[in-house]
Amino acid sequence: MRKMIMVVFLVSLIASICYAESGFFGAPPEGSPSIINYGKEGLILGALLGASAGYLQYTHDKETSHVSKDAAYGALIGTTGGLILGFSDAAKGKKGYGAIGLRDMRLGGNLGFVVGAIVGGIQYSSNKEWTRVTKGMTWGYLCGAVAGLAISFYEGPILVDYSKNKLIYNVAFLSDSQDRICPGGGVSYRF
Repeated sequence: MRKMIMVVFLVSLIASICYAESGFFGAPPEGSPSIINYGKEGLILGALLGASAGYLQYTHDKETSHVSKDAAYGALIGTTGGLILGFSDAAKGKKGYGAIGLRDMRLGGNLGFVVGAIVGGIQYSSNKEWTRVTKGMTWGYLCGAVAGLAISFYEGPILVDYSKNKLIYNVAFLSDSQDRICPGGGVSYRF
């Protein structure tokens, strides 16, 4: 019965993760940032990362408090990081690098979780140890979140252009009435 509940839980979790998001990189985040939403995203991400790290410690020494303590510390650190990213994006007036970083870490963690479950399932079929599946999911989530962060550094500058809606300063070289070159400055504003 216990194995059946675990299988149903894993299948439902994997299915919900697979159908939650669509698109390759997705569209750049639009709208004004909600600092509280950044904090919530950071809290969830930090708690999951902390619980994953705590579970890996649990597998070595069987101390159950590692999972809860690390999840709590991860949630606090994630909330703080999310709020900092939220304030940073709010100062720019639109969602930007912070939203992309949180989104990619979440999506990378979800993808790593599924891949880790598949790899763990393959290892389970050869030696019948359930811990292979859970370790695979844990390592997959941690590695996927780190990979998502790395991808956000790549795609962030592609998706976000902070030069919109800002003053742009230029140096211009103009010719005067006698065809002499005169340096000058230019200011433009994009709407």
